[in-house]
Amino acid sequence: MPRANVMVRPLAHTDCEPVLAMWEELRQNTGRNGTLLPVPSEARLREVMAEVAADDSYRPVVALLDDEVVGMAVYTARPLGPFMETLVVQIEYLHVRAPFHRRGVGRALVASATAYADELGSEHVAVNVLPQVREANRFYAKIGFSPLVVRRVASVATLRRSLGLDTPVRSSRAGLLARRRSVRARATTGV
Repeated sequence: MPRANVMVRPLAHTDCEPVLAMWEELRQNTGRNGTLLPVPSEARLREVMAEVAADDSYRPVVALLDDEVVGMAVYTARPLGPFMETLVVQIEYLHVRAPFHRRGVGRALVASATAYADELGSEHVAVNVLPQVREANRFYAKIGFSPLVVRRVASVATLRRSLGLDTPVRSSRAGLLARRRSVRARATTGV
Protein backbone atom coordinates (compact mmCIF):
# COMPACT_ATOMS: atom_id res chain seq x y z
CA MET A 1 0.00 0.00 0.00
CA PRO A 2 1.56 3.34 -0.99
CA ARG A 3 2.13 5.92 1.73
CA ALA A 4 -0.51 8.62 1.92
CA ASN A 5 0.39 12.27 1.71
CA VAL A 6 0.43 13.39 5.35
CA MET A 7 0.65 17.04 6.29
CA VAL A 8 1.93 18.17 9.71
CA ARG A 9 1.02 21.66 10.85
CA PRO A 10 0.95 23.67 14.09
CA LEU A 11 -1.96 23.05 16.42
CA ALA A 12 -4.84 25.49 15.87
CA HIS A 13 -7.69 26.44 18.19
CA THR A 14 -10.08 24.68 15.79
CA ASP A 15 -8.36 21.35 16.56
CA CYS A 16 -9.78 21.08 20.08
CA GLU A 17 -12.39 18.39 19.36
CA PRO A 18 -10.10 15.89 17.56
CA VAL A 19 -7.30 16.52 20.06
CA LEU A 20 -9.66 15.79 22.98
CA ALA A 21 -10.68 12.54 21.28
CA MET A 22 -7.04 11.55 20.72
CA TRP A 23 -6.14 12.51 24.30
CA GLU A 24 -8.82 10.12 25.58
CA GLU A 25 -7.54 7.35 23.25
CA LEU A 26 -3.99 7.97 24.45
CA ARG A 27 -5.12 7.80 28.07
CA GLN A 28 -7.06 4.56 27.52
CA ASN A 29 -4.20 2.89 25.63
CA THR A 30 -1.63 3.43 28.36
CA GLY A 31 -3.08 0.63 30.49
CA ARG A 32 -2.46 0.76 34.20
CA ASN A 33 -0.58 4.06 33.92
CA GLY A 34 -3.56 5.86 32.42
CA THR A 35 -3.95 7.78 35.66
CA LEU A 36 -0.74 9.63 34.78
CA LEU A 37 -2.58 11.26 31.90
CA PRO A 38 -5.50 13.26 33.25
CA VAL A 39 -8.29 13.95 30.80
CA PRO A 40 -8.60 17.67 30.32
CA SER A 41 -11.96 19.28 29.92
CA GLU A 42 -12.54 21.18 26.71
CA ALA A 43 -12.16 24.47 28.61
CA ARG A 44 -8.88 23.35 30.22
CA LEU A 45 -7.57 22.03 26.90
CA ARG A 46 -8.29 25.40 25.27
CA GLU A 47 -6.40 27.14 28.12
CA VAL A 48 -3.43 24.80 27.74
CA MET A 49 -3.45 25.20 23.96
CA ALA A 50 -3.25 28.98 24.38
CA GLU A 51 -0.46 28.69 26.98
CA VAL A 52 1.55 26.29 24.82
CA ALA A 53 1.07 28.42 21.71
CA ALA A 54 2.51 31.41 23.60
CA ASP A 55 5.52 29.47 24.95
CA ASP A 56 8.43 29.09 22.51
CA SER A 57 9.75 26.01 24.32
CA TYR A 58 6.79 23.96 23.04
CA ARG A 59 5.75 23.10 19.53
CA PRO A 60 2.35 21.38 19.40
CA VAL A 61 1.46 19.87 16.03
CA VAL A 62 -1.26 17.82 14.40
CA ALA A 63 -1.03 15.47 11.43
CA LEU A 64 -3.68 15.59 8.72
CA LEU A 65 -4.63 12.99 6.17
CA ASP A 66 -7.18 14.11 3.59
CA ASP A 67 -7.83 17.25 5.69
CA GLU A 68 -8.75 15.15 8.76
CA VAL A 69 -6.74 15.46 11.99
CA VAL A 70 -5.48 11.92 12.60
CA GLY A 71 -2.39 12.41 14.77
CA MET A 72 -0.82 14.76 17.27
CA ALA A 73 2.41 15.42 19.13
CA VAL A 74 4.06 18.08 21.24
CA TYR A 75 7.77 18.79 20.88
CA THR A 76 9.81 20.42 23.62
CA ALA A 77 13.38 21.61 23.42
CA ARG A 78 15.46 21.34 26.57
CA PRO A 79 18.83 20.17 27.82
CA LEU A 80 19.24 16.42 28.22
CA GLY A 81 19.74 16.91 31.97
CA PRO A 82 20.39 19.63 34.52
CA PHE A 83 24.19 19.33 34.21
CA MET A 84 24.29 18.83 30.45
CA GLU A 85 24.13 21.51 27.81
CA THR A 86 23.18 19.13 25.01
CA LEU A 87 19.87 20.34 23.63
CA VAL A 88 17.37 17.56 22.90
CA VAL A 89 14.02 17.75 21.15
CA GLN A 90 11.64 15.63 23.21
CA ILE A 91 8.55 14.17 21.53
CA GLU A 92 5.63 14.21 23.95
CA TYR A 93 2.19 12.65 23.52
CA LEU A 94 2.69 11.38 19.97
CA HIS A 95 -0.52 9.64 19.07
CA VAL A 96 -1.99 8.38 15.80
CA ARG A 97 -5.62 7.30 15.66
CA ALA A 98 -5.87 3.51 15.23
CA PRO A 99 -7.61 3.49 11.81
CA PHE A 100 -4.67 5.50 10.44
CA HIS A 101 -1.79 3.33 11.64
CA ARG A 102 0.66 2.15 8.97
CA ARG A 103 -0.09 5.06 6.67
CA GLY A 104 2.98 7.19 7.40
CA VAL A 105 1.38 9.46 10.01
CA GLY A 106 3.78 8.51 12.83
CA ARG A 107 6.75 8.86 10.50
CA ALA A 108 5.54 12.29 9.40
CA LEU A 109 5.27 13.42 13.03
CA VAL A 110 8.79 12.14 13.81
CA ALA A 111 10.08 13.79 10.60
CA SER A 112 8.53 17.05 11.81
CA ALA A 113 10.34 16.66 15.16
CA THR A 114 13.56 16.02 13.25
CA ALA A 115 13.07 19.22 11.24
CA TYR A 116 12.46 21.11 14.49
CA ALA A 117 15.70 19.67 15.92
CA ASP A 118 17.57 20.78 12.77
CA GLU A 119 16.03 24.23 13.11
CA LEU A 120 17.31 24.51 16.70
CA GLY A 121 20.70 22.96 16.01
CA SER A 122 19.94 19.96 18.23
CA GLU A 123 21.66 16.69 17.43
CA HIS A 124 19.18 14.44 19.21
CA VAL A 125 15.48 13.64 19.35
CA ALA A 126 14.11 11.71 22.34
CA VAL A 127 10.80 10.04 23.15
CA ASN A 128 9.39 8.35 26.26
CA VAL A 129 7.59 5.09 25.53
CA LEU A 130 5.69 2.99 28.05
CA PRO A 131 7.16 -0.53 28.09
CA GLN A 132 3.77 -2.25 27.71
CA VAL A 133 2.99 -0.45 24.43
CA ARG A 134 4.80 -2.95 22.22
CA GLU A 135 3.71 -1.56 18.86
CA ALA A 136 5.06 1.91 19.71
CA ASN A 137 8.33 0.43 21.00
CA ARG A 138 8.77 -1.52 17.75
CA PHE A 139 7.97 1.57 15.67
CA TYR A 140 10.59 3.74 17.41
CA ALA A 141 13.23 1.00 17.36
CA LYS A 142 12.63 0.42 13.64
CA ILE A 143 13.30 4.05 12.75
CA GLY A 144 16.46 4.32 14.87
CA PHE A 145 15.60 5.13 18.48
CA SER A 146 17.48 3.16 21.12
CA PRO A 147 17.07 3.02 24.91
CA LEU A 148 18.97 5.63 26.89
CA VAL A 149 17.53 5.21 30.40
CA VAL A 150 14.79 3.31 32.15
CA ARG A 151 12.49 5.79 33.86
CA ARG A 152 10.59 4.35 36.79
CA VAL A 153 7.67 5.99 38.57
CA ALA A 154 6.14 5.28 41.99
CA SER A 155 3.30 6.92 43.84
CA VAL A 156 4.12 8.79 47.04
CA ALA A 157 1.85 6.41 48.98
CA THR A 158 3.81 3.40 47.69
CA LEU A 159 7.13 4.98 48.63
CA ARG A 160 5.88 5.91 52.10
CA ARG A 161 4.85 2.27 52.68
CA SER A 162 7.98 0.66 51.28
CA LEU A 163 10.34 3.08 53.03
CA GLY A 164 8.54 2.80 56.36
CA LEU A 165 7.59 6.46 56.37
CA ASP A 166 3.97 5.83 57.30
CA THR A 167 3.54 7.06 60.83
CA PRO A 168 0.20 6.51 62.45
CA VAL A 169 -1.60 9.77 63.00
CA ARG A 170 -3.25 9.83 66.40
CA SER A 171 -6.39 11.74 66.92
CA SER A 172 -6.23 14.48 69.53
CA ARG A 173 -8.42 12.36 71.85
CA ALA A 174 -6.15 9.32 71.45
CA GLY A 175 -3.10 11.50 72.12
CA LEU A 176 -4.72 12.96 75.23
CA LEU A 177 -5.57 9.48 76.56
CA ALA A 178 -2.01 8.27 75.92
CA ARG A 179 -0.55 11.24 77.79
CA ARG A 180 -2.93 10.66 80.76
CA ARG A 181 -1.90 6.99 80.93
CA SER A 182 1.73 8.02 80.87
CA VAL A 183 1.22 10.53 83.70
CA ARG A 184 -0.68 7.96 85.78
CA ALA A 185 2.01 5.34 85.18
CA ARG A 186 4.72 7.74 86.33
CA ALA A 187 2.67 8.76 89.39
CA THR A 188 2.17 5.16 90.55
CA THR A 189 5.79 4.14 90.01
CA GLY A 190 7.13 7.28 91.62
CA VAL A 191 9.27 8.26 88.62
